[in-house]
Amino acid sequence: MSHSHEDRVADRQAGMCAAYGCPLHGTMSNNTTGGDDWWCFLHHGREGAMVQQITTAIHRHRWLADVLTTALEIHPARDGNEGRMEWIRKTLKTANRDDLQWAGHPENIRQWTNRLKPALEQLVMADVQVPAQTEIAGTKATKDTWQKASALIPAW
Repeated sequence: MSHSHEDRVADRQAGMCAAYGCPLHGTMSNNTTGGDDWWCFLHHGREGAMVQQITTAIHRHRWLADVLTTALEIHPARDGNEGRMEWIRKTLKTANRDDLQWAGHPENIRQWTNRLKPALEQLVMADVQVPAQTEIAGTKATKDTWQKASALIPAW
């Protein structure tokens, strides 16, 4: 039994990244009219060949992805964040990343998550192999390679 794109979209929890298996929130879209394909900051705009590598690397550093996701769900005006903050403190301490602990006031939650994101991106992208540049007939492909080629294709 095959698993289609529609099945994966239906299985995906609302608000999550469109990359299959990604545990991060989807926050960016290529579509200006709405739709279901929202991408996290690590997957948005990436080459197709890199998408699954990025997801695999996120899972390799899941501890920090979970810290970031939990931090993004904290609402400072609501009670009940103590347990989440304690879990984050312990997780970062276990990972020897005290540099990523919340600095407290005057740093707000958004400023803190803006420090967590590049730390996760650095770990993830260090694990991802950037695809080699495509070569066609011994010459490197450029942005207009396909435009030039399409001029040689007869119109239907």
